Amino acid sequence: MWNNWHFPQPSWALRLRHSQRGEVSIDRIESILTVQPKIQDATDAIALPLSQVQGRLTARDLTFTYPIVGNGGKPVEPALNRISFVIEPQETIAIVGPIGSGKSTLANALAPAAGNCPQAIISGQI
Repeated sequence: MWNNWHFPQPSWALRLRHSQRGEVSIDRIESILTVQPKIQDATDAIALPLSQVQGRLTARDLTFTYPIVGNGGKPVEPALNRISFVIEPQETIAIVGPIGSGKSTLANALAPAAGNCPQAIISGQI
């Protein structure tokens, strides 16, 4: 008799735990969706008409060096050194390489390309 009494409890507890996990997940998603972006358009930014958007990304001799921190003023090797490429519209690419080869640095350098990366050109616009 007691075995039948305790059997529903684990099932109920498992459902409660899944429900609580779902609530936590929803809270996390909501907190991400409500964050204001750190990169904002300049107040004098001019909207590029869609008719001029080609979707091409061009990098010409892209070089990026992290700021010198605690290196005794010695020159630091660039994380990216004179990289050039063109990504055509609708083209799919992959950036691959070993740890520390600059994959994330390249993505971060190109993300705000219009404002912070004069060597990257999007749709023919600098």
